[in-house]
Amino acid sequence: MTTKETSSYIKGLIDGSNLDTTTPEGKIIAALADLCAALAGEVESLTEQLDTVNDYLDEIDHDLGDVEEYVYEDEDDEDGECCGKCRRSLFDDEDEDDDEDDDLDLDDTDEDEEEEDEEEEEFYCAECPNCGGKVYFDDTVNPEDVICPACHKPLIDDEDDLDDEEDL
Repeated sequence: MTTKETSSYIKGLIDGSNLDTTTPEGKIIAALADLCAALAGEVESLTEQLDTVNDYLDEIDHDLGDVEEYVYEDEDDEDGECCGKCRRSLFDDEDEDDDEDDDLDLDDTDEDEEEEDEEEEEFYCAECPNCGGKVYFDDTVNPEDVICPACHKPLIDDEDDLDDEEDL
């Protein structure tokens, strides 16, 4: 039974028992039954609103999926894609032109594109030699200073470099 049905059932029990509402106990029970009915109505209203919001959210999620598919469809086909989280290729070519901008009919000048290229940072993805986990860092970080967040060991071990030099 729903809360509204349960509330109506309790109200019917009270009405059917010929409760004397002039006594203090009868007044309390009648007031509680009215409160249950009011709360049941609110719960039903909120449930309907929540269902509407969930339906709307599902539509937005579906539409966002379509937008992501449209925006990222070319990037998913590239070879050398990192792991997909940073959306950057490990083998970025500086002279690559974006074919997507031509299709969108935007009025970008070459100067704007050059400024964007200069401001854009490159991100890298490396595999930790100790634990095999993926580590992401940008071009402002020295790779020798990168520590794996999973095993807390450096990506480039200075001791390995020293051993290699001694072998020479």
